[in-house]
Amino acid sequence: MARYGARVRTVVFLDADTIAKCNDLGARYRASRSEVLRISVELGLKEVRPALRRLQRLRATDYKPARGGGSTPSAPAASSAPVLPGSPYQQLLAYGNSFLAMSEDSSPAALRVALGAHAQALGFPDEDVAPTIEQVLEAVLGDDGLGGGGDDDTSPLPPD
Repeated sequence: MARYGARVRTVVFLDADTIAKCNDLGARYRASRSEVLRISVELGLKEVRPALRRLQRLRATDYKPARGGGSTPSAPAASSAPVLPGSPYQQLLAYGNSFLAMSEDSSPAALRVALGAHAQALGFPDEDVAPTIEQVLEAVLGDDGLGGGGDDDTSPLPPD
């Protein structure tokens, strides 16, 4: 497993049996529950894509996932959002560089998807996302690295 820099606290609700299994694994291998969950998510994401594609085909085209467990999107709590230094553009640029340094799939298409998801998490206005991503791609990859890519099954998916 790669070592990461700053981590972001994320609240996830799991059933008691799953937490007990994570605690047992942690005790058995001298790991924290957080480590068990982080490794499980990192390894499990590779298997998630086919299930998400099936769900996507079943959903209405105007489906918008709910955030915060409600039926409509909600704003994140001020206390739970990490305070990051620099402008949103600088944060996105730093994320792009980190993604390339840590990702097994560092294709322009995979980076574009990851940047789009991170731009949404940073709260970029919809009309600014695409041009900002192109600027970051040019800064991170240079003119010769831009090539885009088709929709292939190896690129990562952005979060809801």
